Amino acid sequence: ANKRVKNAKVAVLGLTFKEDCPDTRNTKVVDIIDELKDYGVNVLATDPVASKEEIKHEYGIDMVSMEDIKDVDAIILAVSHHNYREMTIKDFTPLYRSEALDEVAAAKDEVEKDVFIDVKGIMDRHSVDTDTMVYWRL
Repeated sequence: ANKRVKNAKVAVLGLTFKEDCPDTRNTKVVDIIDELKDYGVNVLATDPVASKEEIKHEYGIDMVSMEDIKDVDAIILAVSHHNYREMTIKDFTPLYRSEALDEVAAAKDEVEKDVFIDVKGIMDRHSVDTDTMVYWRL
């Protein structure tokens, strides 16, 4: 995808233990966030059902609203909340950084692609434009 990991901006969507439930006990998403931060990634975390106060108190993570997510290099859809299941892959496109090329990619004549990691596999993978996006799912 021609992305630099250090200082990349990554949105993590969903922090709860399971979809459509505000319970954050035993969530593994926090481990993903911690690992990304260890690599120097700037993480923007959001969740439509989790308590911002609880996430801050229990895990030290400052959640943002979905509206605050913009200019990201990658999106990790970690929890399949109803809000996210109603969206299509195209709904996430405006959240990405708008520059189509970075200096390294331009020098190599390679296009920088958006990265979308669909942990729960809820997006239609056939709707992904593989010329502009790297799409991974478990």
